[in-house]
Amino acid sequence: MVKLAARDQVLLEIPYYVEQSLVEAKPKRVKVGETFTVQIKGGGWTELDNTVAATYDNAAIGYACAFNSNGDVTINLVATGHPGTHLIDIYPAIYKGKDTRAVELSDALSDLCPRLPCPGPRISIACLSPSD
Repeated sequence: MVKLAARDQVLLEIPYYVEQSLVEAKPKRVKVGETFTVQIKGGGWTELDNTVAATYDNAAIGYACAFNSNGDVTINLVATGHPGTHLIDIYPAIYKGKDTRAVELSDALSDLCPRLPCPGPRISIACLSPSD
């Protein structure tokens, strides 16, 4: 919330929202077994804004949090599977506590909080054979 005030009197209040955005995924071409990085900016401090879950070829692989990183999320991943194109999807998520699981949210989250993107960014990487 941005407030315009004069002498302890609030004259105007305007809400604002910082939208998450994909900064980069690099490199775009990796050999199976190599590491690549996905970077997102715009994570917030609320429960609905600071956690993202990631899938790799539609399989849940984990989550990352922006709470202690000034809104930045960096996810380091290892290319797995057969050579070819693989998809990484990023979803808003809610951290569920000590069980260390994040709940992936999709259409249900849109009803709860329509400003969050569901799903978020979709990234593709090209995996090469280790011998290439």
